Amino acid sequence: MSDAESPESKTSALDRIRLILIEPSNEIESDIVRMKTRLLSFALLLIVIVLPIIQISLGILFSNLALFTYATAVFFGIYILSRTRFAVPAGVVMTLSLAAMPYLFLLVEFNRSPMRLALNLIIWPVIAALFGSQWLSARFEAFFIIQIVI
Repeated sequence: MSDAESPESKTSALDRIRLILIEPSNEIESDIVRMKTRLLSFALLLIVIVLPIIQISLGILFSNLALFTYATAVFFGIYILSRTRFAVPAGVVMTLSLAAMPYLFLLVEFNRSPMRLALNLIIWPVIAALFGSQWLSARFEAFFIIQIVI
C-alpha cells in the first residue's frame, strides 16, 4: 500500500463491520461508557440474530409467533437505542428485559419439565445481574437481585 492511500482503505473489512455494528455514538465521550456500550451493542446484536434461530430450532416459534416476534423487535429497538447517546438507559432496559425472560418462558409454556423450569429461573436472573453490574449501582443491583429472587 502506498502512503497516499487514505486510512479508511487500510482498515480491514472486519474492522469496518465492527465500526458499523457495535461502535458507540460519537456523542459518548467517556471511555468507560464507550466500552460498556460496545458490550451492550454486541450482546444485543447476538440476541437479535440468535434468538430467532433458537426459537426455530426448538420448534416453539410458530406456536408463539407474535410473542417471540415482539420480543425480538424489543431487543432490536434496544439495539438501535444503544447506538445513540442514550446507551445508558438502553443498558438498564436491557437488564430489565433479561430479568423478564423467565416469565416470558413461563408464558409460552416452554418449561415442560421441572428441570428446565429450574434452569430458566436460575440462569436468567444471573445473566441479568451480571449484565446489570455494568449499568446499575451496587446498591440498586443488590435490590434488583433480591426482587428477582423473590
